[in-house]
Amino acid sequence: ENCYIAVTGFSLYIEEIPSESSTFTSNSQWVYADQSVSYITDQVDSCSNCDLVLVNSGDESGIVYTFDQSDVEFTTISVQQLTVGQTSSTVTLEENTDFIVFEIPVNGGNRNFDVYIEEVYFSALDGSVADDIDLRYTFDTTLSFGCDTDFCSSASTIGSSGCNREFASFSINNNCNSGSSIYLTLFLCESVTCPLSFTVRVEEPNPFTVVSGTTHNANFVTIDSSDASECTSSSVDIIEVRDVENLFYVSVRDSDYTAVSASSVYEQCSSFDDCTTLNVFNDDGYLNSCSMHLDDCRYGPMCAQPGSYQVSFSPTPIGGGFKFEYQIITQYVNLDSFVSTTIYGDTAHFYQISNTNQAITVDVTVNYGAALEITLISDCSSGYFENQLCFQETCSMYIARESEQPGNGVLYLSLESSHEYLSSPIINQAFYEKETSYSVSVTRGLGNCMQAPSSGFCGDIFSELSSQNVWHYDDSDRLDAQAECIYRDYVESYPCGSATLECTQLLKRYACLQVYPQCSSNGYQMNLCHDLCTAAEAECGPFYNVIDSEIATLTCDRAFYTPGSNGTCVNNLQLDSSAQETPFNPLQFFNDNAPNRDIAIDSITVPVFDTITATLPPIILNGDDDN
Repeated sequence: ENCYIAVTGFSLYIEEIPSESSTFTSNSQWVYADQSVSYITDQVDSCSNCDLVLVNSGDESGIVYTFDQSDVEFTTISVQQLTVGQTSSTVTLEENTDFIVFEIPVNGGNRNFDVYIEEVYFSALDGSVADDIDLRYTFDTTLSFGCDTDFCSSASTIGSSGCNREFASFSINNNCNSGSSIYLTLFLCESVTCPLSFTVRVEEPNPFTVVSGTTHNANFVTIDSSDASECTSSSVDIIEVRDVENLFYVSVRDSDYTAVSASSVYEQCSSFDDCTTLNVFNDDGYLNSCSMHLDDCRYGPMCAQPGSYQVSFSPTPIGGGFKFEYQIITQYVNLDSFVSTTIYGDTAHFYQISNTNQAITVDVTVNYGAALEITLISDCSSGYFENQLCFQETCSMYIARESEQPGNGVLYLSLESSHEYLSSPIINQAFYEKETSYSVSVTRGLGNCMQAPSSGFCGDIFSELSSQNVWHYDDSDRLDAQAECIYRDYVESYPCGSATLECTQLLKRYACLQVYPQCSSNGYQMNLCHDLCTAAEAECGPFYNVIDSEIATLTCDRAFYTPGSNGTCVNNLQLDSSAQETPFNPLQFFNDNAPNRDIAIDSITVPVFDTITATLPPIILNGDDDN
């Protein structure tokens, strides 16, 4: 009962808790121990700790800390909230190692702060200027004093300002950790004659220009200093885009006579992407655009990490000025049914398609211009995606069967001006800023279906359909020919003469319904019904007995079929009783299949001769000739 178990990696060890031990349970208040300690907690990820401030004690209650000492005493830490731009109330520190703790919320993605200690008052016996007083600081995303009771040994000294009433300012940040606050602790690290008092103020250094992302329909933002003198600074304010969900795409274009280097950073910490335009100008706009975005082979540019992004532009002026335009896309354009527009430069368009819990067809038609790279996804986690490269044609993407449906009720479509197509720069938007004209249409549900054809090879079969709605194909004549071809393949796969008339009737139905699937009430293609397969096998023999290996895979035990007469089926599976099978006639077979060859005559005339009578002498069997 006096043991605890800890798992580290794949090792397991048991350590006895000393008989002289103590425990403490947190109550969501930060506390620290009065001596160097070693302890564990009952949290799953716990290990031996020594920090004087009990780990996570201010974050949650109910944590049990077990110490290897029995005489540990604890003190509650008072934490003051301090927001950007706010000045604290007056702080008073009286003795060596006295301290004050401030919690600074990290809002809007900003992780860097400047700290000002002002209104400083102290005894003249302790110094002539503020920095004669030994005031030190530490900061972190959690409250920590370290393992040494000498708090000041690990704290940083505040520098000199040369002023009586203030210390030098200093900067703090959260080192790209994910904490929502920074804890700033100020320590008095010497004995003083009289109490030291001061105020604390926190400011953001060089705040970003905060902007909201837009849709691709919004106007590009133009940065123009083309009329400026050569002394004009080429700097552009750093832009911060907050509350990005998943879509984050930055385009730079029309950099006339200006080279622009653009870069983006995620949460002020990790590099996201960068790009550069050249300062070459010609009629084609050669290399005058670039883009920054996530480049994912499945989800395209639509699944960046949520959070805030910082974007900077560094133009290289020519003749003293510069000019370019940019667009930051974080929102989708709603696509109801149809849109027709143009796109140019190294950029992309993004659409949101709603009401998609039914059969869906998305058609993208490129009328002229560079190729478009198309990506269709349902979200950034379900795994559904489809990609195509479309160049001066109609490119279609389908959710044709219910089993393909991701079920989110919404799809997201991106159209990127393609960066490569057949390795030819002539039609690449990244090299030539020429527009591409395109249109997008969305067809939902039963709009993807049509009335079954009433003529052709399958015309008589369709009159028996349980539903006249079949999936819509642009070239119905080609499909009818395809069904006839499949039918002949089926029949010819059986040994000569083994496919009866009843068998061929069922195989024809099978072939036609395979090519023309019926539609469900939501427009989905339905699989063949199991009853049709079993009827065909009952009449024709099992599919696995046929010669063609591809047809043999259509055996009725496959999950491909819909149970019973559900799915793509006919009203009934009764055969044409009026059709009688004609007995085999060899002569007729030759007449039908070899009309240009000589065949046997109907009769042969045999000559008739007179009867010839033959007379033989008698044979005497008397035994004298040994016979």
